[in-house]
Amino acid sequence: MGNITAGLELIGKTTGNEAFGLTMPLVTKSDGTKFGKTEGGTIWLDAAKTSPYQFYQFWINTDDKDVVKFLKYFTFLPPERIAELEEQVRQHPEKREARRVLALEVTELVHGKEAAASAINISEVLFSGKVEQLTGAEIEEAFKDVPSTELSGNEDIALVDLLLAVKAAPSKRQARQDIESGAISINGSKAAELDRVLQAGDRLEGKYIVVRRGKRNYYLVKFV
Repeated sequence: MGNITAGLELIGKTTGNEAFGLTMPLVTKSDGTKFGKTEGGTIWLDAAKTSPYQFYQFWINTDDKDVVKFLKYFTFLPPERIAELEEQVRQHPEKREARRVLALEVTELVHGKEAAASAINISEVLFSGKVEQLTGAEIEEAFKDVPSTELSGNEDIALVDLLLAVKAAPSKRQARQDIESGAISINGSKAAELDRVLQAGDRLEGKYIVVRRGKRNYYLVKFV
């Protein structure tokens, strides 16, 4: 209330116009916790604090129990469209249509259509594993929170040594076992050759190599 009244006073003094304050019920999630930074998992409108891709991912992972309410709160979609999406949630929750629409609408609203399209592209590429389709900026954004290693120079590097350098394997023996078992991917493609040497031509945008161990463990290599 103090913030609202102070704002009204400031507007009145600086513009001479009448101003009004608007309140709404506290936004809560289906588990009863409030929607805000004190509950953890904070998202920011500032792209420097929460990238458009991370912002998009936050919304697309909304619980089905919350998605219709958030469509009403945070988008300008007409009631008829939200009703259609609500029916989709009931009939075909596995399609995640309402979540995708929520994520797109809010990301476009905050970051613009270009950033939203990039966020969708990153999501689709990571799902398919075709990371070679990402731009340098998208690689930086997509792998912002994974372990990152900088290597200097333009020299070739053996795959086994690269796995050790990024700490994807604790020893050469383990690195070889992972390669032989098919657990290692380089830039989205399986790397099964023990004697493989990575060259400058293997770097995305001439600078990056994305290593994946297993299904979910990613490592980003930057050559500087």
